[in-house]
Amino acid sequence: LEFADVPAEVRTFEGDPAEAILRHSEKVGSDLICMTERGRAGWARFFGNGVARSILRNARCPVFIRKTPGEPA
Repeated sequence: LEFADVPAEVRTFEGDPAEAILRHSEKVGSDLICMTERGRAGWARFFGNGVARSILRNARCPVFIRKTPGEPA
């Protein structure tokens, strides 16, 4: 994003990751949440309750999720 002249910021938080990201996103009025997710296969992909899935379900702005490079498809 830095190379595309898109303003972006990286933050770290304590506590439940999904709750902290969602709380901060609402506080600052985020236009987009970008994050990575470990690749999961089969049923784990559909029934997993990971951070990315929680943010995707509850965010009030668009969410872009990219598989972590090097993880299996």
